[in-house]
Amino acid sequence: MHDIAERLRRIEERLDALERSRGPSKVAGAPAAAADVSNSFDFDLSLIGRTLIVFGGAYLLRAITEAGLVPASAGVVLGLAYALSWSILALRPTTSRLSAAHHGVASMLTALPLIFEATRRFEVFEGWSSAIALGVVSLVVLSMARRRELPGIAWTFTLLSLPLVAVLMAVTSAVVPFLIYFTILGIAGSIQWIVAIAVNLALVLVAAFPGQSPIAAIVISCLVFAAYVATFAWRTLVRERDALPFEMTQTFALVFFAIGGAIWIAASRSTLELPLAVLLLLLGGASYAVSFTFIPTHFSTPTNFVFFSSLALLLIIAGGSLLSSSIFWTGLALATAWLASHFRKASLGLHSAVYIFAGLAGAGALELGWRSLFMRVEKGWMSPSEGAVLLFVACAVAAAMRPIERKGTYELWSAAKMMILAELGWIAASLSMSALGFMFLNSAQPDAAVVSVARTAMFATLTVVAAWSSRFATFAPARNLSDALMAILVAKLLWEDFRLGRPVTLFVSLAIVGLALIVTSRLRRKAATPLPVARFA
Repeated sequence: MHDIAERLRRIEERLDALERSRGPSKVAGAPAAAADVSNSFDFDLSLIGRTLIVFGGAYLLRAITEAGLVPASAGVVLGLAYALSWSILALRPTTSRLSAAHHGVASMLTALPLIFEATRRFEVFEGWSSAIALGVVSLVVLSMARRRELPGIAWTFTLLSLPLVAVLMAVTSAVVPFLIYFTILGIAGSIQWIVAIAVNLALVLVAAFPGQSPIAAIVISCLVFAAYVATFAWRTLVRERDALPFEMTQTFALVFFAIGGAIWIAASRSTLELPLAVLLLLLGGASYAVSFTFIPTHFSTPTNFVFFSSLALLLIIAGGSLLSSSIFWTGLALATAWLASHFRKASLGLHSAVYIFAGLAGAGALELGWRSLFMRVEKGWMSPSEGAVLLFVACAVAAAMRPIERKGTYELWSAAKMMILAELGWIAASLSMSALGFMFLNSAQPDAAVVSVARTAMFATLTVVAAWSSRFATFAPARNLSDALMAILVAKLLWEDFRLGRPVTLFVSLAIVGLALIVTSRLRRKAATPLPVARFA
């Protein structure tokens, strides 16, 4: 018992000594927590104080420059080097993330106002030099923020640089240098949506700025578009993923702002129209090539193919609008119709229909059909162009595109085929009515009642032919087309024939319409289900 009591006494002495060595602040939990908060608060104050000293050094350099002790240009260079040195110091592994964040704040709040004053007050920088200086500062600060994992610094710097660039544009009357800066920042930066909006607004300024060289504006607009799209395509291919919503949205926005602006400048100022058309066609061909690389791959959904092929469609239409060649549109329509059947891509069938429509518009076939089928004839009949006849052949060949099954449905193929058949009917009716006018109704003011009967007969023929062709699987969507033609036929009878006709012509028109409705209703009962005749690899 004596030994046990001695050991307990020694243990108590040791505990007392240990508690005395820790001090009163470490005994209870609450005082210890208060001490920790106090230390953290003191540490934050020290960082804030250090940042204030950094700002003081910047003002000292400004005072030296204003006093004329160093040239203004040298003072600006020293100030920028001083500002960037703090972000460089933040890259040291011994620097904590909190300390690095304070370094980044010191750098941006020192460098950005300095660039403004160097441009506005000291007049050391002009448009290009201020954009380059801002680019260097952005590279250092954003690289530090990415390496030290400080997204807040990247967001803050980007949001501060946007209004600064707007002010610098107004001060220097230069847009192109800052558009290039925005483009690089948007491609390499992390805040893509906000910078993309700034890029699009800058493109509008480039197109509308009165003092801007049209050639430079066209070139820079195309370069911005190519840089963005090439980056998106590279990321999609290398990372083996689908295009992101931002990439698709910004791409189509650039088609409108960059490509649309370039076309507007070229057309309004009659400059670089042919080179721009060739460039757009090359970009469209490259987009088609990228889209076809996704067909055999296992990682990609149809999203990538539809995205890049749709981009190619828009670019080729934009470039082709500057050429206005019926042969060009005919070749595109036939090529995409063949590719649609070969690769079983119904979306390419829609491309064929769009190219045919663009060719009809360029060849004057839309105006020809409107005047021949609907307008009152007062100055003779409009003669068709050679391009209209060529596009009629393209329509007939593209209409023979075989059914395309995709996951058990035919909706996209049916829409493409119905568009092509509608275009075929339009151009066929236009050419036929124009030929009838020249052969039988060619006078200064032909009889309106007789013309209305001829038009009624033309629409009735189209209605019957559409219903008859729907019996074949290849032309099955013509059944829906026959429904639309029947409605047009009845509306035309009520609007034109009864308004302009005489009893004799009304008798003929009513007989034609009645017979067409009877025949069409019987033919529609035999309409085919659009099943594929053969499968294509």
